[in-house]
Amino acid sequence: MKQPVTLRGFRKAAGLTQADVAQRIGVVRQTVASWERGTCQLRAVDVLRLASVYRCRASDLLPALREDGGA
Repeated sequence: MKQPVTLRGFRKAAGLTQADVAQRIGVVRQTVASWERGTCQLRAVDVLRLASVYRCRASDLLPALREDGGA
């Protein structure tokens, strides 16, 4: 299976909604939406939490962060 290239792609591949992700990592849904739009940068701890939720390595998310403008 091809690796997702956006944060939204990782979330969709995991079968989750923005609300699901937000609840699992302790932020509001609007924060997840901002990350996906690239209008808000993620903290390192949030990258680690997303990697845990999406069951990937944090380094797998780095290209997605660049694509979404979050890095």
